[in-house]
Amino acid sequence: MVKTDPRLGYAGLGLAVTLSCATLVHAQAINCTADIDGDGAVGGTDLAGLLAYWLTDNADADLDGSGQVNGQDLATLLSQWGLDCDVNPFCDSVQVEYTDDMMVVSTSGLPCHETGPFDGTYFDPYTGQYCFNPNTPSNQNNVWMIPTTPTPTNAPAIDVLNTLGPIGVTITGASFYNPYDGGGVPAPGNICMDYCQGHASPDGSYHYHQMSPCFNQNDDPDGHSGLIGYAFDGYAVYGLNDTGGSPPTDLDQCGGHTDAVRGYHYHFQSEFPFTLGCYRGEPELSNFGGGGDGPGDGPGGGGCSGCAALMIPPNVCNCVHTTPGYEGCCLDWTPDCQAYADQFCN
Repeated sequence: MVKTDPRLGYAGLGLAVTLSCATLVHAQAINCTADIDGDGAVGGTDLAGLLAYWLTDNADADLDGSGQVNGQDLATLLSQWGLDCDVNPFCDSVQVEYTDDMMVVSTSGLPCHETGPFDGTYFDPYTGQYCFNPNTPSNQNNVWMIPTTPTPTNAPAIDVLNTLGPIGVTITGASFYNPYDGGGVPAPGNICMDYCQGHASPDGSYHYHQMSPCFNQNDDPDGHSGLIGYAFDGYAVYGLNDTGGSPPTDLDQCGGHTDAVRGYHYHFQSEFPFTLGCYRGEPELSNFGGGGDGPGDGPGGGGCSGCAALMIPPNVCNCVHTTPGYEGCCLDWTPDCQAYADQFCN
């Protein structure tokens, strides 16, 4: 798919942005709310499970969280009938594997669209500036762990608005951050971005702070925006519009709400906080530990694939791989790494 920018582009020409994202099988993808038995598909056994708990408060079958399994839950299940939940909704360059409770997303962090230029030749109409950024997008070898069954909470371990670095991953393979640049100002409208509304941090991590025109989202027939990624708590993230083709009016402080088809999910917004305001589920902690816009941010759980794949906590990973002689533990967690961690990393 090719999108052409009608505004000033590279050297004053129209900017063509080529995307090679895979076709989305379904907007909800990994966390199908009606996959009661967890087999990766919605079908007869899920229906039997729902009926077995009819008019009870069983948490697995109470799909809308109303406190009772009833006709609304049945309608949700039927709307997802035949859905294959274990799919790869990302660009072709992104690899996805499934464990019992995680979708493991392996990506370079480089998106499946053009980036830049950041040499001052592209005029960003949102900031009114010619875009210059000394940082160059580079391969991050990210491995992100996305819970396939989110755990709702009102007290998540990570405060989104106080977190530098990735808070979720988009279908392009690049990450999205909270609304703030490393200097503490909201990035949208203040920090120069490329046409796709992304830029690179000092460590080379290309990322978004807002909605991008380069998300290859497939809008649903009812007007609801298509999937654009997943937050690190496992909940799906969609574009700007709700059912009917207009922005939702009932978003909570995290930027999410619930409907019968998608369950709880987030929307990017055209105003603050632009991405997420908080997590509504418990985020997977192995994804955190660095990659922010500010100076001095180093690799963390997400950038350290060896740590992330084995669920090594970010604080332990950082303790080991920042020690001279143990730098390789970030990518290959060996018995020597574990021995050092046991002795020196509490």
